[in-house]
Amino acid sequence: MPEFARDLSVETGIGVARITGSVSAHDLTDEQISFKAFEFEPNLPEGYDVRKCSAILLVVEGLIALDEVKMDLSIETKALASPCSGQGLDALEWGENGCSVTVGTEDEECLSHRFPGLKLKNKLAIEYGEQSMKLRLSNLGRCRSPSFHFILAENDDPETVEASSWYAVDQPHSLLLEQQ
Repeated sequence: MPEFARDLSVETGIGVARITGSVSAHDLTDEQISFKAFEFEPNLPEGYDVRKCSAILLVVEGLIALDEVKMDLSIETKALASPCSGQGLDALEWGENGCSVTVGTEDEECLSHRFPGLKLKNKLAIEYGEQSMKLRLSNLGRCRSPSFHFILAENDDPETVEASSWYAVDQPHSLLLEQQ
């Protein structure tokens, strides 16, 4: 079964974020895969602001039954990550030398809504590490142009308006697709 992997890196104020995305499926070709990082403009409540926001988007074009999807993000830093998840969001944050970095993605509830064939009941799709977040999905069923993301938000630590970075990474997947 073909498996294709891509690597990206994004500079942050606390270290380099390294991201790997991989997908496998029986009828997958290299040309179907898009994996990119881009500057992202989050939809924030009035008065909230972040210094920098980046989106990492993995898209597989066409109607396909994916056997497995993996996205790994790690930051090269001595700071340890703290979970800061919420409803619809799995997230981690780091703080070091007056800079905070928050990374987030959709939680199991959101993923199950977008991919009804995905059986995530009592299964975690996200794994946390001290410097990393990993997305693991298998047997997604047949779907059209499935896509997955991480959002990285960078801000001052402490933030001028508390939780600005958290709101920046808690964005609907459709907004990333619009801005790509």
